[in-house]
Amino acid sequence: MSEPKSLETVLREKLTELIGKVKEMEARAVIDEVRLNDVITSHTADTIYFFSLARDGDQIARAAKHNLELVEARAYREIRAGIIARGEKPTDKRIESEVSLDAKVILARKLFNDAETAAEMIKSSAFTFQGRRSLLDVLARQKITEMQRNLAFTGGAGGSASAYSAAMAAAQVREDAQREIDGDTFLPAQNK
Repeated sequence: MSEPKSLETVLREKLTELIGKVKEMEARAVIDEVRLNDVITSHTADTIYFFSLARDGDQIARAAKHNLELVEARAYREIRAGIIARGEKPTDKRIESEVSLDAKVILARKLFNDAETAAEMIKSSAFTFQGRRSLLDVLARQKITEMQRNLAFTGGAGGSASAYSAAMAAAQVREDAQREIDGDTFLPAQNK
C-alpha cells in the first residue's frame, strides 16, 4: 500500500485543480455573438458555477491557514523542546525566530499565501463574470434591434417574423435569468 498524502500535498493538488477549472471558465467567458442565445441562456448557470469555484477557493485557503497553524505549533513545540534539552533558556522571541526559519513552516506559509491569493483572484473573476451580464444585455438589445430592422426592411414577410420571435424569446430568457441572479440566493456571503 502507498503512503497517505500529506495535507500540504492534498491542498496543493486541489488548488492546482481549482485553478485549472477557473481557466476553463475564463475561456468560456468569451462572448460568441454567433451563439449569443446559448451564451445568454448559459450565463446564469455559469455564474453559479463560478461562485461555487470561489467558495471552493475560500475553503482551500481556510484549510491552508489551519495547516499553517498546525505546522507552526509543531515546530514551536519541537524547537522549544530542543532548546530546553540543550539546557538553554527558551525565550518566546528566540523560539518564534527559529520557527519562522523552519523549512516546513516556510512551505506551509507559501501554500497558504498561494491559496489565499488564488481565492481572491477567483472571487474577483467571479464578480467580473457576473458583471458581463450588462454586456450581454446590450448585445441582446442590439440583436433585437437588428432583427427588427430586417423585419421592417423585408416588409414583415416570411422567416423574419420567426427570427424576431426567437430574438424576443431570447430576451425574455435573459430577463428571467437576470431576475434569478438578482435573487442572490446562491451567492456566497460577501463578508468574512
